Amino acid sequence: MVVHENVKSYLEKGEGIGQGEGELSNILAFSYYDLPYQLKPCFLYLEKFKEDTAIDAETLYELWLAEGMVEIREVQLAVTKFMSCRVHDFTRDLCLLKAKEEKLYKVIEIDQNSVVNLDQSPPEIGGHYRFCLRLHAVESLYPKVCIPLHKDQTKHLRSFVCEPMNGDNKNKFPGRRIMSQVNNLKMLRILAVENSNMASQSFYSRSLMQFIGNLIHLRCLSLRGCTDLTLPYSMGNLKYLETLDLSDSECSTIPDVLWKLRRLRYLYLPYYHSNHKLRLDGLGMSLEILGSFHNRFCLPKDLSKLTNLRALKAIVHENLEDLEQFINHISNLSPLRVSSLTIKVHDFGINSNRQKGMALLERVLFSKNIHEIEIWGTSCKQLPVYRPSHLLPPPCLSKLELHGSGVEEDPMRMLETLSNCKN
Repeated sequence: MVVHENVKSYLEKGEGIGQGEGELSNILAFSYYDLPYQLKPCFLYLEKFKEDTAIDAETLYELWLAEGMVEIREVQLAVTKFMSCRVHDFTRDLCLLKAKEEKLYKVIEIDQNSVVNLDQSPPEIGGHYRFCLRLHAVESLYPKVCIPLHKDQTKHLRSFVCEPMNGDNKNKFPGRRIMSQVNNLKMLRILAVENSNMASQSFYSRSLMQFIGNLIHLRCLSLRGCTDLTLPYSMGNLKYLETLDLSDSECSTIPDVLWKLRRLRYLYLPYYHSNHKLRLDGLGMSLEILGSFHNRFCLPKDLSKLTNLRALKAIVHENLEDLEQFINHISNLSPLRVSSLTIKVHDFGINSNRQKGMALLERVLFSKNIHEIEIWGTSCKQLPVYRPSHLLPPPCLSKLELHGSGVEEDPMRMLETLSNCKN
């Protein structure tokens, strides 16, 4: 609204206004000046994101929180209202201009043309407290990429982000070229090294993540899309960590120390194979978003302790007892606003005990706390019919997907009774 009023007032003065070089930025700048003081860094922070891309709102909130730009109560009110946002080209130009003046963020783009000269012309951090390295170099040039950051330039850094833009699972950027620099960044609040291969240089080398426990000021740690990832026990030292993003990564080791991170609010787990299960019961009062909860490496009973949980994405695989526990424990999570459940079971026990199996399936479909359900491979021939009751809250199911199911009757008979179901 402020932008509209400022532009309108200039246009009313006559034709040609705003057509001069830099004049439109000057017009938009009035809206920037009208922003409350505490919101100006939030706006300038958009400089970090690539041009013409959708910005995930959830990620943006978490970064603002880690930087101390917003308070926790403000994030709680805003999360889930918007899925993503975009920045108009003119607005982004203004953002880049003002962020450069304020030295808010240093963004360096490296492609095949600049990578060769990087050793001779190392990037200058100057007085910047935040550094983003965006790699567009093709895989064949990865061995030549070296980031010779001087210790006296980087010791004050609060944010270090590396975003390799190319490379499939077999040709990811070697993370050791970045992680070898991070041990000196003792003041970091945000560390994001994504889509990289985190394997050590040799079998006898120590893990690239061995020192992560020394970065005691970390608020946000993102290793999204990384491969050959081994997390150390020293992660339990990160007492101030609020966001841990391991989504789409391949982890060989996750130590059972996550329950010690008492301030953790946003946790995104990878698909992980292990003989031990991760405890989450220590996160009861803090955890708000839990992604990729899986019954194979997490305990369903811990969900009942997560009393502040607002968003949940879960997978239950081939274990009806775990599924029943899952339903029992999330039924009392009143703050839960968004939840999705993927179920991979054969027949819900219907072939062995039809009455019990149908009762469990009914509890799943008509739960008050499950919004999206995806069921794979069940041999159930029909879906239960919802019968409204004034004693029970209506189900929240808005989306149901059936894959490889043996359902013979038209599922619309059940779906049409659910007022919230859209798909």
